Amino acid sequence: MKFLKSKMTTILLLLVLALLLAFYVPGEILKGKIQKEITAARQKGEPVSIDEMIPGDVPPSENAAPLYSAAIELVEMYDLPKPEGDLLEYYRRNKSTVLDVLDKNRLTFELLEKGYKRPGCKYKLHYEDGFAMRIPNYMNVRSIARLSAFKAFHEIETGQYDKAAETLACALKFVRTLQPDIYLINQMIKVACRNILTEPLNLLAASGKAGKYPALQKEIREIASNGNNEMVLSLYGERATGIKAIKDVVNGKSEILKSEILNQMGSTSKPLSVYLELYMPGKPLLLYDELHYLRHWRKTLDAVDSGTSLPVYKSVPLCTFLSDIITPNMQRAVDNNRQTVDKYRELENKFSGK
Repeated sequence: MKFLKSKMTTILLLLVLALLLAFYVPGEILKGKIQKEITAARQKGEPVSIDEMIPGDVPPSENAAPLYSAAIELVEMYDLPKPEGDLLEYYRRNKSTVLDVLDKNRLTFELLEKGYKRPGCKYKLHYEDGFAMRIPNYMNVRSIARLSAFKAFHEIETGQYDKAAETLACALKFVRTLQPDIYLINQMIKVACRNILTEPLNLLAASGKAGKYPALQKEIREIASNGNNEMVLSLYGERATGIKAIKDVVNGKSEILKSEILNQMGSTSKPLSVYLELYMPGKPLLLYDELHYLRHWRKTLDAVDSGTSLPVYKSVPLCTFLSDIITPNMQRAVDNNRQTVDKYRELENKFSGK
């Protein structure tokens, strides 16, 4: 009897040891591979953590962000129908209403003008919150771009070319300094706003007054020369935020993302829930998920750097729970950004008289 108990105890101990090894050994191997990916990224000079990407402090007297934040909160489209299609035609069809709305937004434009004169910009954002960070009201940001376009149309139409150039320079700087610029969605909003502003810019360039607006030309040149770099920065930030999100789940620090995973899994969520509850620290599956995420980003960033098509994200069933949720579709965003930069390179030539 004693022998049987001793044998049973040995078997149980061996089973426990086997289970521990089944988690520990793969986990350690995966950790090593993850570290290798991160080291390779650092050797390329790429940031891999959010802390590396937070903008530096700006003296209050030089910071445009409080003024821009106030403009974002104040802007109002009132009863103006949603602008669609050709903005210039829209402006002409709805001129009376547009001018009334512009007048009601005088304070918004005053804030943009004051912000333009400040050399620095740092919004008050909680980067440590990762994907849960509260971001600016992007609908209102687009409203500011549209109203700036309408204002410039009116100024060009009435012969106020210098004023139109000032309006457009203020709008372009407001968009350029929008944060958090480490997020892909932020860059996509910049692209959308810049596309809105190309219409009045082309109209101003066609007025025969191009070449006389150094402040506006500086903003156009900034996009033409640095717009693609902005996109790369936002991709670095998106990757860094994803790394943080996965590590938070691995270390049991993110109930929100864990709940999102379970919602995505549907009928298979129960066994996964038990798995997440019992083995939150250092689980091989989530470590594999993190490695899969990093490798996809490596291929993506290499493709962006070479100007080739981006790789299609491939899910691994029952393994890439988090990557499936937090990996964005980047091809369209990168293409749209490249096209917009090309438009501003053309505008740069127009305004320089080439």
